[in-house]
Amino acid sequence: NINLHGTAAGTRISCLVEDSGSFSIPEPLMTALVNDGLSGFPTLTLTRASSDRADIEPGCVDFKVETHTSIQVSIDGLTSCSNDDDCIAPEICQTDLTCG
Repeated sequence: NINLHGTAAGTRISCLVEDSGSFSIPEPLMTALVNDGLSGFPTLTLTRASSDRADIEPGCVDFKVETHTSIQVSIDGLTSCSNDDDCIAPEICQTDLTCG
């Protein structure tokens, strides 16, 4: 999610993939995401989930474990800010939390 504060449509890519140890988001999807707009504090959120089911007496058991990790993303040319002090003058902190 690279445009949370800009609230533009289409600012998120979600992928469901096999747990093989690595995954690359195809370049055309990344280009389209960036072209939709940028705003302050872009993040990459990773979710890993494992589930299983067992039939036991007196019924069945469903088991699911999930973990979430969010990482702040650095994008060339984008400076995130919370206030004007985070920006280099003459730039100021915009309403979308970017210096401009």
